[in-house]
Amino acid sequence: MISVKHPSVLNDWQLFRQAKTINRHTNRASNPDWYKEATELDRQWHIWVDGMDVISAIYDRRSGQWLPGPEPVMPRDTGASVASQRPISKEVVHQLHDSLNEAQLEAIFANFDEDGLRRLHQTLSGLIQGKEIGGKVKSLGVVLHIADEFGISDLAPEFSSDIDFAGVRELLTTDPHEALGDQTADTVKNSWRLLPYWGVEEGERRSIAIQVTRRYQSLFFELDRYSQSHNIPIITAAYSAPLEALRIAPALLDGEASRETGDILVFQYRRFSTLAVINPEGELILIRALQHRMGQDFPASLGEILANTAASVGLPNPTVTIAAMSQVNQDNLAAELSAFFSDREPMNIGLVLPLEIDALTSLSAARAEMAVGDAGLLKRIDEASPVRGATTFRELANGWSGQNFFGISEEEKEMYPPLQDLRMLRFFGHAKMLAAALCLGLAVWTGFEYLRAATTEAWKLPDQEAGVASVELTKLERDRKRFEYWENLMARRSEGWLALEVLLQLFKPDSGLIVSESTYKVEGTVNAGATGDQKPSKIGFIRTWTIKGFSKTEGAATLAKLSSKNFLTEQFTRIADEFKVLSLMEGKETERTLDVTMQQRQGQMPPNKRFPLSVARHYRNSFEITITQTFTDKDPMALTVAPPAATPDPAAAATGAVAATEIKP
Repeated sequence: MISVKHPSVLNDWQLFRQAKTINRHTNRASNPDWYKEATELDRQWHIWVDGMDVISAIYDRRSGQWLPGPEPVMPRDTGASVASQRPISKEVVHQLHDSLNEAQLEAIFANFDEDGLRRLHQTLSGLIQGKEIGGKVKSLGVVLHIADEFGISDLAPEFSSDIDFAGVRELLTTDPHEALGDQTADTVKNSWRLLPYWGVEEGERRSIAIQVTRRYQSLFFELDRYSQSHNIPIITAAYSAPLEALRIAPALLDGEASRETGDILVFQYRRFSTLAVINPEGELILIRALQHRMGQDFPASLGEILANTAASVGLPNPTVTIAAMSQVNQDNLAAELSAFFSDREPMNIGLVLPLEIDALTSLSAARAEMAVGDAGLLKRIDEASPVRGATTFRELANGWSGQNFFGISEEEKEMYPPLQDLRMLRFFGHAKMLAAALCLGLAVWTGFEYLRAATTEAWKLPDQEAGVASVELTKLERDRKRFEYWENLMARRSEGWLALEVLLQLFKPDSGLIVSESTYKVEGTVNAGATGDQKPSKIGFIRTWTIKGFSKTEGAATLAKLSSKNFLTEQFTRIADEFKVLSLMEGKETERTLDVTMQQRQGQMPPNKRFPLSVARHYRNSFEITITQTFTDKDPMALTVAPPAATPDPAAAATGAVAATEIKP
């Protein structure tokens, strides 16, 4: 396992090196399950203990199925100190790293023998591989449901009446001595979590502390050691079973009973029972731990406790629900309650077996408290809850019922970089490798090109022959430029036959139009952005057709087409394809535009020798069409203005050069 220090004791460079080490030796950047809760993972191992029974179940989140789990390996109850992760001072936090300290290792070996550790490791490996339970997973959530103890402690008066429940909860987790007002509290062997009374609006007791011992802490140490050494997220959580039972209490209540008189819930376990009082608004106002006598599955004098509790909280006739959360026989309890209320006013008492309730039948291979791992089941319970609007059950659903009694501190969580930081570091690492690969590839390509050039005949030429070849190359380059210049100059930009052919193609004999006059001209254009000192290398030009004539009624449709830019573009393209004329084509490499304007007036065509009055009188409208085709200086057919610069013949100056003859235009 790698050594990790708290960021507060590292400078920026050390922090960067530590993040790189974590990224290199762990899969935290690629596996976000390291940063999730145990009940958020796809595969969960739930262990439920009540002092006599140990129930193990597997929940596969992807399929939503509950399966019987393997036999868990639990710590031996030797009474040895578990060296708990007690509230840590800032000085100690600065020295933390992810491996376990000596006291924690001693706690593991004091509570597990070699065979037990081997079986635990085999169980964890089998759950992760999952050959018979849905295949391999990349993480495992282990949830311990503690149902063998439940203690209640009062907070210090200034915190007990505080309505900032979140702040008091954080204080109780980090500094129990301060929150409890008791410097003698044993934080090595015990852990506390806050439970507010949401139904108490004023008074000195607005919240209490729930207490459990750390007898199972060594199991969590070993799970953490296995997770770090195998680089597999094993996320652990230790929940109090009575708090979980309170979370699913809406499923245990009689939905048809009236809530106006309030409810008393009794969660019956092997060694103790928990009594919770819900007022008519559905809010928690009291919770008590009731211990059992030796050999009994229920608290002594429960009938009297129920009657006194109802009277003390002002509920005249509450509905009492007694839920057997452990495998206990309720017959003796029913007999005792019947005898107690035989000569007293009876109470509305119902005995419930949670796993026989329709909403919880999917947990047949588990225990009712394990429902906290099944988000879909909890959602169905909340939707059917008879106390849906109560703050108590809304807050319990938001995390108050799932407080981790063996969770690591915030200081320990801060030791590892956030997921987004590790992913960014991994991205830049890949980018660096890619850049290095590109540089290496460029170097290899450069070397290859050098070797290839060095093996050519030109590389081996003597200096004299190389000079002659250079002269010839220069001459050929000059000739190429001159050829390109003359080829551009002689390009077929504007031809008389083409100007007439465009008119013949656009004005058909049966079009209802008569052309009386037409002109065609070509003008050069200079780029408007060029300054007076700049001499452009190329200039564009504009070709303009101006056609005047007369139309009769049947020619209106033809005039409408001729005034359309799209129609003219199609006609120019057709003519270009038919006569192989590049100057009429438009494409991706061309920089030319086509525009058209038209003017029409009413006025009869005057008769003449060719068109007598009998014909001219049918042409009652005159028109004038101007077709403009503009070629910019970026167009391939733009005119090159300046010829190639005249340069002296290098053949005359080269030693031993062969005489050359230049033909100039």
